[in-house]
Amino acid sequence: MYLNLDKLLSNHLHNLVSLGFLLTLGLYALFSFIMYYHWKEYSVEPKMTNITLALYFLTTIPPLFILGIMTLII
Repeated sequence: MYLNLDKLLSNHLHNLVSLGFLLTLGLYALFSFIMYYHWKEYSVEPKMTNITLALYFLTTIPPLFILGIMTLII
């Protein structure tokens, strides 16, 4: 029986990268929920809260999108 080690390692690496991406995405969602809650509960000025949340999501979603594409490429 012939065992293709390259294919086995490639599949294993792909599974690890996918798992890492999903864990990162889960932690991001949890952190975002906590941050959103704290900003809504403890903020003083609603306009500043909206600006902060918009900037947070605009600066964090594109890197997650790129990470997801890289996960699919590997």
